[in-house]
Amino acid sequence: MERLKELGQEYPLEIELKAYLLRPDVPPEGRPRQPRPGEEPGVLSEPLRTYANEMGLTNMKRSPLVSYSLKALEATEYAKGTGKVEAFHQGVYRAYWEKQQDIGRNEVLAEVAQEAGLEWDPLRQALEAQTYLRPVVEQFQQGMSLGFTGIPAFLVEGIPMVGLQTLETLRMVAKRVLARREGKGDPEAH
Repeated sequence: MERLKELGQEYPLEIELKAYLLRPDVPPEGRPRQPRPGEEPGVLSEPLRTYANEMGLTNMKRSPLVSYSLKALEATEYAKGTGKVEAFHQGVYRAYWEKQQDIGRNEVLAEVAQEAGLEWDPLRQALEAQTYLRPVVEQFQQGMSLGFTGIPAFLVEGIPMVGLQTLETLRMVAKRVLARREGKGDPEAH
């Protein structure tokens, strides 16, 4: 998220975070994560470990539980309307990837919301009413049609992007988008 924020400050682009259910088959209570062959408990496997380290995300760990992420995605949609989506989204990532918390639990989402400056009661009510379920499902379906396969999932001026991206990669995309917008074609092709 920090890279997207920085990109948005450097270039006049529309960057849109999208909801994507990485594991739509996970039940509401979550399920134990099955380690990959040769993987140590709590440690990222390759190539994700190297990629995370290159991005400066040295505190990332594999959670022993695969969380039911639908509630967290609905809460993120709620946060979009408050102007606090960046802080909330970062908090959800920290809760899951650094603290190994179950982001499908209300207690965890309440803590993340509070840290992001959101009032829990209105968010809890929105989650209970499933106010943001429809947009999350629609974004997931759109993501499937765009070829999303991971998280974070986002659009840069309508161009689908998935996963942790280096600032260099994001800048390259931004330059191409702006060159096309100005009718100059692809700046990398010259």
